[in-house]
Amino acid sequence: MIDMKEIIKLKETNKVANSEKCVAYEYLFGSGKTSLALIEMKNRYPDRGFAINKVFEEIIFVLNGKGRITIDGKSYDLTKNDAVMLKPGKKYYYEGDIKVLTFTSPAFKVENHEVLNE
Repeated sequence: MIDMKEIIKLKETNKVANSEKCVAYEYLFGSGKTSLALIEMKNRYPDRGFAINKVFEEIIFVLNGKGRITIDGKSYDLTKNDAVMLKPGKKYYYEGDIKVLTFTSPAFKVENHEVLNE
């Protein structure tokens, strides 16, 4: 049986350091249908190359700060309250001094996310 949660406090999140300058706090509700993460970044993710989501859609919502996301070679400036929809299979990276919420459907699984060092 899956442990389903209704409320998760920040102190209960799964903290993941994607790099020295990019930290994610995963809110693991347990449904498998969606997931949520708070990401604080100062610099670039991934550090070099691109990331790609193999099967899940990801919505990135900017809470504060400024940055830029590059998707399949096209760059977009990001500021507070902007949102981005990443479809599966798109190569991307983002950079800046920025705090975002990310929502994924189905839920994020590390094996469905890849960093390409191109």
